[in-house]
Amino acid sequence: MDLSTPLVTVGGFNADGTAHKLYWKTAGVSEHGIGLTGTNGHELTLKSKGTAFANYMRIDVSNLVLLDWTDLKIRVQSVQANSSKDQEKFDVWGSNVPTSLGTKLISASTTDNAFIPLPLDGGLYDKYYFVTVTPQGKGHSRDNVLLDAISASEETIRTPEPATLVLLGLASLAVRARRRTRPCTID
Repeated sequence: MDLSTPLVTVGGFNADGTAHKLYWKTAGVSEHGIGLTGTNGHELTLKSKGTAFANYMRIDVSNLVLLDWTDLKIRVQSVQANSSKDQEKFDVWGSNVPTSLGTKLISASTTDNAFIPLPLDGGLYDKYYFVTVTPQGKGHSRDNVLLDAISASEETIRTPEPATLVLLGLASLAVRARRRTRPCTID
């Protein structure tokens, strides 16, 4: 793989799918990560009545999938309790096309500042080239979150395909045969 090719890319969008500029927020221990310019707290937010998301972030993980990386996880920040009964929440979606939210993988998570494994491994992993994070709330616009980090594991021990093993075996035999047939000179 070309080292100049990013493993993941992140894009910000409004609910209608139009692009939204990203913003890196650093405001304390639990307020850092990728957010959006011009939103409440520069974070992913809900619409004014708090019943639907106003914007979202899409992560293109297709290079990780194509390179057989596994154990994909995300970490979200700024998931705080607004009151004793009300907690900020977020959803995570998986899709194989960049223009669709797709299938909800995680619903109403309140996990803050901890890696969350995404249920992408196994038979479903290659279906989701895009992971989307949306805020979820309880009827007010205070619910907002940041995307802080993405983690994945590179499979370090790869079993060569049968055709590759055959080629390696033939190359080894050719090297041995060549060594045996080289003329030897003695001075």
